[in-house]
Amino acid sequence: MTCAICDTRKGKRSCPAKSAKICPGCCGSQREVSIVCPLDCKYLLEARERDFSRNEPGELPYSDIDADNSFLRERELLVDATGRAVGEASLSVAGATDADVRDALDALVQTYKTLSGGIYYDVKPESSFARSIADSVKATIEELRKAETEESGLTQTRDSDVMKALVFWLHAATVHDNRRARGRAFLSLLVNQFGVENPAGSAASQLIVPGV
Repeated sequence: MTCAICDTRKGKRSCPAKSAKICPGCCGSQREVSIVCPLDCKYLLEARERDFSRNEPGELPYSDIDADNSFLRERELLVDATGRAVGEASLSVAGATDADVRDALDALVQTYKTLSGGIYYDVKPESSFARSIADSVKATIEELRKAETEESGLTQTRDSDVMKALVFWLHAATVHDNRRARGRAFLSLLVNQFGVENPAGSAASQLIVPGV
């Protein structure tokens, strides 16, 4: 049986996205490029380590905003809550990729940066996917803060704290960028890290913490 993509080489791998056999060459070159791979595909998972070992993200965005280890320890619940919110929002948008998640996080950081400076400007991403993710994450954050206020009479989560938590996840998303057009390596991480429900199944991954 020949490869379902190139129709030239022998199909040796069962591709869950194509429901057919494809050759290793097409699997490697078209993975998360023209093929929308399920996050639990064994060939995709095997490729993650190679992708990360070659990854050189360069300068991280908002490197002047210091979400250091002391902040991560002090605001662990907030960091986890924002990460889970990003994962749930992203997986609820069919077709969303890591690039959409990064765009959403970038817009959210800009929004909360203006808020922490005493003004308000709601930055909206251009992509409809990213815009949906950003709106959902922002709504979840505000719900958490509302619950916090109702419980204690005041909110202990400052806009600057939210901004730093979002910067941390933007840095993580940048580090986990595998440079593929339909890449979802960062989404795989969130599925594994928080047990976020994933229609395509689970994906084993390990968090690479930027700067640590």
